[in-house]
Amino acid sequence: MASAMDGSFMIARKLLDAGADPRLRNKWGMTALAIADCFGHSALAVLLEERTRDARAPKGLQSSAKDSYDNSTQGKSSNRQILE
Repeated sequence: MASAMDGSFMIARKLLDAGADPRLRNKWGMTALAIADCFGHSALAVLLEERTRDARAPKGLQSSAKDSYDNSTQGKSSNRQILE
């Protein structure tokens, strides 16, 4: 959650690669995705959105989130809509 608040993309990616669950919520019920989005960290929010989707998908159907940072910084938008 701290990396989502700080916008620490690389730290968050390492935690997710090590098996951190992006669906966990803090004591206020917020996910890391909601926190990153609230603080305007769009690249991190895209990564967390993809990893959350992957965590819900059956094995073998996960998308690749390795290029999230590069893809999200090409067309930055502060009014990104989150679909869950």
